[in-house]
Amino acid sequence: MNLGLHYKNQDHIFDEKEVNGVPFLSYPMLEETGIVNHGFSTRLGGVSKGCWATMNISTTRGDDPEDVRENQRRIARAIGVQPEDMTFTNQTHTTNVAVVKAGDRVLVAWVQNEAVIIDVIVSS
Repeated sequence: MNLGLHYKNQDHIFDEKEVNGVPFLSYPMLEETGIVNHGFSTRLGGVSKGCWATMNISTTRGDDPEDVRENQRRIARAIGVQPEDMTFTNQTHTTNVAVVKAGDRVLVAWVQNEAVIIDVIVSS
């Protein structure tokens, strides 16, 4: 995968990766800690169709719920975690931060009727 990411100062910020046909971005600095699995999805490598094509992981945009769940499973496998261990947000470009504990993950990840309006998740 080559998304062609270039930075003004030529610093290397993201690694572009692809696992099982799912491209994603990762921060080398987070990876080097050895304590966190992470990844930033792209719009590639999923099963959604139409205006959601192909890697839509949001349940609040009108996409087929089965396609969304499959996309969530795909990105989870690509970054090396279980889908039920992932937490998703209703991204709003705010300064809102949520602290997420193990008991919160399933509620936020799979019951999206009341999506949490945050941009940053911190877990322990």
